[in-house]
Amino acid sequence: DRHRPEFTMVEWYRVHVEYDRIAADVERLVAQTARDLRGTTLVGGPGGLVDLRTPWPRLSVTEAFRLFAGVDLGPPHDVDALRGRARDAGCESIDENDDWDSAFHKLLVERVEPGLASMGRGVHLRQYPAPLAALARLEPGDPSVAQRFESYAGGLELANGFGELTDARLQRHRFRDERRVRQGLGQSRLPLDEPFLRDLEGMPPASGVALGLDRLIMLVTSTERIDDVVAF
Repeated sequence: DRHRPEFTMVEWYRVHVEYDRIAADVERLVAQTARDLRGTTLVGGPGGLVDLRTPWPRLSVTEAFRLFAGVDLGPPHDVDALRGRARDAGCESIDENDDWDSAFHKLLVERVEPGLASMGRGVHLRQYPAPLAALARLEPGDPSVAQRFESYAGGLELANGFGELTDARLQRHRFRDERRVRQGLGQSRLPLDEPFLRDLEGMPPASGVALGLDRLIMLVTSTERIDDVVAF
């Protein structure tokens, strides 16, 4: 109900600002859209009313997993420990076939996202574990986490933002590591995105975000199915 292979995104960047500034952009855009359409920042979500007024609370991924899943993530990629802690917390869907990434996302979907919905607020989930950095730079003071955030409202993920990694050399290493992982899983090796890597060499420090426009419309119109709001 919340996913489609094709959808509409709004994407923007700011140079020389931290990623929390981009998160603030998201919450202001969402709150203003609700006010313009409904005259209020209160919208109806699947679990009840959601208050989109700013500022939105911010939770680190580590805090959210402890609070809503009862799980300490521990060192990244220690899959045996994470699977054991997840089972101890009653998450029965995680089994021996799950790698660290799969176990993380099962806990996120089954425990953390409903917990975020129960807050009844818009909320930013930030500081993702370094293995999930994607295109984000790592925190200078804590390289175990990345400058990445996702914005939620009523348990619905709206946006994914980064303090952008603008070091082409480091990004090339990440792409190569991803190719090795895919090869180990028997998947096809994706080609390196050389034009993107070349462009990174001239990119100033920046932060950016992509926001799902269809999901924003779902939220402010209290619509349950994304197919009911797409424009194509």
